[in-house]
Amino acid sequence: IAYILFAWLVSSLMLTQYAAALNPYLAEGFFGREFLIGGGQIIFQIVLLLLFTRDKVKIFDYLGNLMTVSIAGSLLLFPSLIIGELYSNALFALLYFGFIVMWMFVEHWRRVKLLGLPIIVCFSWVAYRLIVLYFII
Repeated sequence: IAYILFAWLVSSLMLTQYAAALNPYLAEGFFGREFLIGGGQIIFQIVLLLLFTRDKVKIFDYLGNLMTVSIAGSLLLFPSLIIGELYSNALFALLYFGFIVMWMFVEHWRRVKLLGLPIIVCFSWVAYRLIVLYFII
């Protein structure tokens, strides 16, 4: 649980910083928004998982994997923030972000398969983010 909370916090902080680099493509973020989106993602995925399993160990295993992918993706955004400080190119930031999101999806898919969970868990992960993104923009 501590790791999940730590990863959620780090990811929220990094995404808050990165949202500014995506301006004008995305509204500038603030920590509270990113923190709530991340928390909502965790709750959304738990609710979905409860439709497929009541195994608490498997659910926590999934959450640990989810947050590992999230924190890894967030940390992979860091080099782009450094480059952005030097060159301030929103298009580069957007393309880099897209590359990281694709990597995260592939890694999430791999981990879901290893856990023996249904692939719909991957698509719900993306669907949640797209729905939230729709309401932010």
